[in-house]
Amino acid sequence: MALKNSSTTAMKSEASHDVVIRRWTLDDIPDVQQIALTTWRATYGSFIPDEDILAFFRTYYTMEALAENCTNILRAGFLAVDAGKPVGYARTFFNDQEARFYLNSLYVLPECQGKRIGTLLLRECETVGRAFGAEEIWLGVMKQNTRTVLWYEKLGFRFEREEPFIMGNTTVDHLIGFRKLNQPLP
Repeated sequence: MALKNSSTTAMKSEASHDVVIRRWTLDDIPDVQQIALTTWRATYGSFIPDEDILAFFRTYYTMEALAENCTNILRAGFLAVDAGKPVGYARTFFNDQEARFYLNSLYVLPECQGKRIGTLLLRECETVGRAFGAEEIWLGVMKQNTRTVLWYEKLGFRFEREEPFIMGNTTVDHLIGFRKLNQPLP
């Protein structure tokens, strides 16, 4: 199934200026990597040792792995830019075997959270899911990340099961859930 390229979206956040959501390019990957490492340490550092965060990062966030979001039609990567500074990203994957659309990652720098940037990223991801003909968007979130679990529930996600998630040598409970793409985001 082919997917049309998403255009750049500029929207007013609760900040005093425009936030631009756009597809990331190969040149953006170092920014994505920095946002990932910064947000993971802030979010998971209380329950996952730093060496395990780094091991996961070095395995799954290489330049080559993230470049897939630029070259594979079933994957997409979006960057949120606020006042010229990259502040968040999201990654998606359409599994054509399952006909299921996944939000692999959505992270916003801690100092930029609460400005609706995550919701803007999610909105762009959902546009891609609908273009694939998906009816739902699926994700996993660490159970101990209670603030994010509550945020996703507020946006209409329903968690239906738990699975283990391994980051380095640490295993945590991962909630698996979805929301219908025909529901408007608040």
